[in-house]
Amino acid sequence: MSTLLEDITSGDAHRIWASTCAIAQLRDARELDVLAAHLPEIEKKTSRIELGGALLPNREHLKFALRKL
Repeated sequence: MSTLLEDITSGDAHRIWASTCAIAQLRDARELDVLAAHLPEIEKKTSRIELGGALLPNREHLKFALRKL
């Protein structure tokens, strides 16, 4: 089983999207702090990935997750 950090930095659009949804619901402050410590890496590894999306671009989910961190 992969971690949220592994998923969001995987380069796989589906794994990134799924991890952003999980981060949006995450309430554990310690887990959020661990992810926040990797924010520059996350931003770098997700900046050029095409995330798709139907009604709402999946990039919006990513933006929310990054703001939350």
